[in-house]
Amino acid sequence: MKNFFIIISLIFLISSCSIFKQNTSKMKISGTTFIDSVNKDFKSLSFKFSADYSSNEQKLSFFGSTKIIKDSVMYISISLGFGITIAEIFATPDTFIIYMPVQKDYIAGNKDVILKNYSIAFDFYSLQSIFTADLFSYPYFTDLNSYSLDKDSLYIFKNLIYNQNNSKIVNIAHLFYITDNFNIKYCEIYDNLLHKDLYINYSNFKTFDNYDLPEHTELKVVSIDTLSLFIISKKVIFNEQINIKFNLPDNAKPINY
Repeated sequence: MKNFFIIISLIFLISSCSIFKQNTSKMKISGTTFIDSVNKDFKSLSFKFSADYSSNEQKLSFFGSTKIIKDSVMYISISLGFGITIAEIFATPDTFIIYMPVQKDYIAGNKDVILKNYSIAFDFYSLQSIFTADLFSYPYFTDLNSYSLDKDSLYIFKNLIYNQNNSKIVNIAHLFYITDNFNIKYCEIYDNLLHKDLYINYSNFKTFDNYDLPEHTELKVVSIDTLSLFIISKKVIFNEQINIKFNLPDNAKPINY
């Protein structure tokens, strides 16, 4: 069950030579910065999805819906069909709750809950960006402006964090591979401190309300176990009026790991 929480919390080669060494916030692409060229300027997003989850121990298919008010609140509902909800996720920049209605169990915490419970340095903004196929920093407390930009067949937007005691050792490597029309194709994270590798593959981009969004998102976490999640998005709507309300039932029981 804990491994399933890890993937839900995600619903989650190295080169040191850069062609461009200047701060990427000043890198002008088509009259704006590179970061702004990739990331989407939207107010809200809602979509439904189907997904296939697998690990070394289990496989599971499920359905769900996601609502996001940008930089403010996120709500995800997950079901196995037949109207049976198996998980609800409510998140803000400061609060994270996973509620399992069948068991009436929940995990709750502040913005560090994913790092503390699942050893992945994500926060609210990381998850929001994964859903919207936008750039995000890793670990979450680092700055996108520290990333550098290369250009080969794809843009390579990357950050390498070196060991403080040995500058030849890379503790964390985070790389995005981006097309000429500024869609992210791949994201790779190699975290030698937490002993986890994360891969995100975006495909089948389509235009929804003037925004390009992938219909297919594949996530893989490689550690002691290998976890994978393949998501197909549908009924995507940007910038509609969204109201998100969530309250834990009085009989809900906290889970402590």
